[in-house]
Amino acid sequence: METHKIFQAFNPETETEKITKAIRKFFDERPFLARKAVIGLSGGIDSSVACTLLVRAIGKGNVFCLKMPSSTSSKESSEDADKTIVFNEIPASNFFTKDLSAYENIFKKLEEPNDLRRGNFCARMRMIYLFDFATKINGIVCGTENLSENYLGYFTICGDQGSIFEPIEHLFKTEVRVLAQFLKIPEKIIEKPPTADLWQAQTDEAELGFTYREADIVLKIWEKTEKPETLSVAGIPQETVQKVLKRVKNSAYKLELPYTVAKILG
Repeated sequence: METHKIFQAFNPETETEKITKAIRKFFDERPFLARKAVIGLSGGIDSSVACTLLVRAIGKGNVFCLKMPSSTSSKESSEDADKTIVFNEIPASNFFTKDLSAYENIFKKLEEPNDLRRGNFCARMRMIYLFDFATKINGIVCGTENLSENYLGYFTICGDQGSIFEPIEHLFKTEVRVLAQFLKIPEKIIEKPPTADLWQAQTDEAELGFTYREADIVLKIWEKTEKPETLSVAGIPQETVQKVLKRVKNSAYKLELPYTVAKILG
């Protein structure tokens, strides 16, 4: 897919150096922590890129990868997570699988369960397991959020949003894709439709109602716009532009958590 001109200034080589430097600096300034990073692998591009950057920064022996499938996780996602392990030559001793299906039985006992609630439940169970494992080895949990998901609120509070260090949260999905190509992440992972595996055949873009490419172009321009309500973007239907902006507006509260009396009353 051709990268839109507004992203053509993005330099993946420079960005790789910047991120790996930041990761090393984080650990250097916190000697009380072991130089160990824990990351959940979903089989998607974000976790694959984040994992690869961690390996470049602190070495494959210091990166611990957890695969945490639920009942709705696809076989393809599991296989793609394995590709990331092989690509980065992660030692077998640093790779673990925790099946969440048994925990889902607890959720099924709740009243009126639905796909969204089950997805959020599993995301929070993954967070619990990641932090427990990080405590065990005195390491830190590294997240896999990107800036597009952040602006759109496309994450679970106290779930995939829960982490200590976020290597790629400042990058739009489009930029993550460019970075993945530079890092030579397996092509299948780069090209697959983004999915959180919240339910069978679920994809991010179908749930959002627009593509990440559309969202990223709108969001990139929106960042520099003084009057976002009047924003229009060439080549993207105005209906889509407004849908993206509405999502940003309605999700903004998630970026301010937790709310306190001081925050609200000043």
